[in-house]
Formats: sequence, structure tokens, C-alpha cells
Amino acid sequence: MKSLGLKWCSNGVRVHTINLDDLKLWKECGCVAVAYGNETGSPTMLKVMEKKVSLEQNIQALKDSYDAGIANNKSKASQIHNDLFKFYHFLYSEGNPSGIKGLLYLMNICKNNLRLPLTIISTSLLDQLKLILNK
Repeated sequence: MKSLGLKWCSNGVRVHTINLDDLKLWKECGCVAVAYGNETGSPTMLKVMEKKVSLEQNIQALKDSYDAGIANNKSKASQIHNDLFKFYHFLYSEGNPSGIKGLLYLMNICKNNLRLPLTIISTSLLDQLKLILNK
């Protein structure tokens, strides 16, 4: 992804599944924001909610994101989401990963072929994606 120059964000990351080295790699590959599910700063409530993580893990994930140079920037993540939102319906209307592969093909990132039993998207859907991409 680094060579493609894509910017992306990750939402709903579980704090116990990530570490500083992974976050540095994500940053290098274009990650601009990470959203964690830190619903509370209360260790008691974390247990009541059965989050299966500690307050210390929540704090460490945020610190690691900062140290990796990734801002926990909700507005930037929302902007990326909104930029991509116009594609969502089309990307999944004929099945995953066909629509995504078709869009990447239109962007000259890969070929538009899939292994069986999957099939490429229809010409009409490809044309619709092309129109949206060129706006």
C-alpha cells in the first residue's frame, strides 16, 4: 500500500491486538488515524462491560499511536470515510471482492480478474464506478 500512496484509517481496533511496531508499519503504509473502542476510563466499568481489556492497555494503545505518529483524529477519519462513502453501495452490490477489484482496476492498480468461483462485475457497474471515480 505504501507504493500506492493511499491514505486510510482503521476503526474499531481492539487495543490488545495492536502494538507500537504494527502502528509504525501502518503509518508507513498510509494510515492517518486509528479509532479504538475506549468507552470508559473506569477499570470497574471495563469489567462490567466485559471489554476484556484493562485501562492500562487502553492508555498504551493511545500512547503507541502517538509515538508511531498516528493521530487519533476523528475528523480526519470521518473525512476519509465520507470521501469513500460514495463508492460503498457499488463496491458491494455484486459481491465482495468483485466491486473493490473493479475499482482498483479502474485506478490502474491491478487487473480485473478473479479466481473461480468469483466473477468480475458487470459492464454497467464498471461504467457506474468509472463515472463516480471521474467526478
